[in-house]
Amino acid sequence: MTDQAKNYIQAMESATGTKLIDHTLPHYSGREGHKRYFREIGYALNDFNESDRKEIPQVFYGVYVKLCNLKPLLDIKEMMKEFRNTIPE
Repeated sequence: MTDQAKNYIQAMESATGTKLIDHTLPHYSGREGHKRYFREIGYALNDFNESDRKEIPQVFYGVYVKLCNLKPLLDIKEMMKEFRNTIPE
């Protein structure tokens, strides 16, 4: 994984903060909000090389679980589906 990819993951983790567990923010609340979050991240992956586009989503699930205080609403299969909807083949 490139340094650019590692920095992106750290920046997204920092920028997300408590947004996924703060139910007063409807844009990212609930299952649909979490799916939206992954689609938005997925679009940004278009700027990365092919290797990073494959690796970032795999690494990001652990970050997601942490951001959800170990209570994720989506499993890894659902998350990967949202990523795949936005990453070019």
